[in-house]
Amino acid sequence: TFEQWSEDVNKRTTVNVNTGQLSKGTQGKLEEELLATGNAASRLNQIKSTFRPEYLNIQFRGQQEWNTLKDKFSSLDPKDKAVLQGYSTYKQNSINNLNQTIKDLTGAAMGVQEAERIIAGAPNAGTGIFDGDSPTNFETKLNNQIKQVQYALARKQYSLTKGLRWEAIPLEKMPEIVNQRGKEIAKTYNLDPKKPADLTTIQRQLAAEFGVSF
Repeated sequence: TFEQWSEDVNKRTTVNVNTGQLSKGTQGKLEEELLATGNAASRLNQIKSTFRPEYLNIQFRGQQEWNTLKDKFSSLDPKDKAVLQGYSTYKQNSINNLNQTIKDLTGAAMGVQEAERIIAGAPNAGTGIFDGDSPTNFETKLNNQIKQVQYALARKQYSLTKGLRWEAIPLEKMPEIVNQRGKEIAKTYNLDPKKPADLTTIQRQLAAEFGVSF
């Protein structure tokens, strides 16, 4: 039954981080980094919820600069004001995310090449009219960084579960690890990923084990 399956899974996925491979200090540090990565995921989701392709169009951005200037001298039309507010929110979220990402990575214990890849892939809203990404580049980078953060979260949670140092697990290996675990869940409980209900069950269990929804 589903109840028996849930009980069995809960027993099998009990986390024991005191495996001898992680000291208390290391475990605490990893938990802090897990929280920081979760905050990064929240920032990216905020950007995604406020992003509109036209926000990176030069003509649109020029109009918002003009509306900002008009707003300093007189009141804006309600429609123009609403558009400017939405654009300003998106821009602030994007700039804050880029600054925080650089700040986080500066002190992070990760490979130089990995850090450079993540920084280079960060969505850049720009600060003026002509700089920053194009709409397509920004959206592509945003979606890609969301995936990277998801797998970074999964890696840290996997490290805690297995009692391993996360630096020893290449980030690019996480999709393979997650997929393999998904196959194991399907095989153990005779689930068919092609069936929507079974796929949902597998995804929920993966989210419970890795701490993030894929």
